[in-house]
Amino acid sequence: MMTVEELCTNGHVSISTLKGKWRHIPGVCYKNKVWIIDDGTRYPYDMRKIPRNSKDKRKCILQAIYNYKYIDNKMLGIPIQSFELLVNDLLNKDLIRENGTNNPYGVNRYDTTPIGEQLVIEEKWEELEKAVILSSEAVGTALGSFTSKVNS
Repeated sequence: MMTVEELCTNGHVSISTLKGKWRHIPGVCYKNKVWIIDDGTRYPYDMRKIPRNSKDKRKCILQAIYNYKYIDNKMLGIPIQSFELLVNDLLNKDLIRENGTNNPYGVNRYDTTPIGEQLVIEEKWEELEKAVILSSEAVGTALGSFTSKVNS
């Protein structure tokens, strides 16, 4: 369990802000004047607008994780399966990794790797897309090769 102070410090928000918005934070419960906060819970990512394409959604997810914020499929306006694919793209490129909290909400169980951090800091978003495209092409080539051998 986390304390209110830890959540506020990690989320860069005041206790009064948390008290006003706790109902909108998965993993936070307030019962009988006692705060119950799951390990790894994060304050929601402040999205100005919903990204329109997969490239921008991946970027948004990576930025949220880097900034230790909560984000999920509903915030991005996509089905859970699409969200999981985007997260897996980042995992497969070693831009994020599991942090051991097993927090089931959004991307709370992930942290950025040094490579992911550098990408966010330097804003090299083209590199992210190149990595995802190369990964997809490699999978496609391997699958095509496998399929042709099976059919032979």
